[in-house]
Amino acid sequence: MKQFLALVIVLAILDFSVHGQEKPPGYIICTSPAERLYTGSPSILVLNNGDYLASHDFFGPKAIENGGLGTTRIFVSKDKGKHWMLRSTIQGQFWSTLFQHKGSIYIFGTRGGVNDCVIRRSNDMGQTWTEPKNSETGLLLPKNGNMGYHCAPMPVTIHAGRIWRAFEYTPDKGWGQFQSLMLSADTSADLLDAKSWTSSNRLAFDTKWQKDYTCWLEGNAVVSPSNQLVNILRVNFKGDDIAALTTVSEDGTKISFNPKTGFIDLPGGCKKFSIKYDNVSKRYWALANYAPIAEKEKAKSMNHALERARNTLVLISSEDLIHWKKHFTVLYSPDIKQHGFQYADWTIEKNDIIAAVRTAYGEKTDGSHDANHITFHRIQDFRKKLKKEIAD
Repeated sequence: MKQFLALVIVLAILDFSVHGQEKPPGYIICTSPAERLYTGSPSILVLNNGDYLASHDFFGPKAIENGGLGTTRIFVSKDKGKHWMLRSTIQGQFWSTLFQHKGSIYIFGTRGGVNDCVIRRSNDMGQTWTEPKNSETGLLLPKNGNMGYHCAPMPVTIHAGRIWRAFEYTPDKGWGQFQSLMLSADTSADLLDAKSWTSSNRLAFDTKWQKDYTCWLEGNAVVSPSNQLVNILRVNFKGDDIAALTTVSEDGTKISFNPKTGFIDLPGGCKKFSIKYDNVSKRYWALANYAPIAEKEKAKSMNHALERARNTLVLISSEDLIHWKKHFTVLYSPDIKQHGFQYADWTIEKNDIIAAVRTAYGEKTDGSHDANHITFHRIQDFRKKLKKEIAD
């Protein structure tokens, strides 16, 4: 445990309090304006002019999610993440990813909770956005009653001349009945036109595969070392460190899964993680909520579900997507019930990783899942961390 704590890095601390609360680590992008209105789904982007753009939505009892419209806010930083300003607010956008393509900015997610799959475009650095009114203006997949689409701010990947993004379809059976699917479009196509997009088959999780695994969700579109598009999904189960790897056909119409070989060991795999490839180090990287042995034991003693053990954020990497190394701890708090550094979205800027994190911290009683901040963090010279490895 001493070795583990020695690797904890406090990245940057604001020098003022937040509404009288204890200061969270990092630079604050935003703080929730009300109780029981939680900050979720961070996404971050470096614009062509060097500014940073970050987005987030609201969830919780005071937010409109399932059956209604979500609210997403867009913030901009002109000083490398130290200060943030509200740039725009979008009604009817949720669980969304920011990305750039051919000079435009896009935001891609659902309309609000399990709902329509929608995409919007901005041509003025995120100040104004198109409205997905129909199949020609960004409404890609409409919901069907209570049955609709689910996702998180997951990677948008370009491969073989196509843009790829993972979603899940949710039948009217409550949380956990996620059917994995992949959307793709030609890079030259109009991304607001539903006809441009190809949807794969929907692949349901079979609980007979493993008795302790219950569902999969929040998949990562990533290109394997063999140059095949795969989807690596979070797996919800009683443990902590399992993910699932599905394969995607070249034309994007077919996804498949082999339960004998498709489950992989991935630190913190039962919680959301985003995988991206770095062409310089020739490795795949992710920020994950891995729980070291001491934290697993703490959670067990407190009857706290490992899926909610989000007080540790770790930098991990792999050469092959199968074998993963834990390099060092980015964020940590001993308060496993109240503090959480989760749903980290990140990108590479030269030699650094910059990240936006859904952060639960300070004087609050709603638990680690229900965040009250979105915070910004920088991991300097992250490739040099390869030589460090966490030992429990």
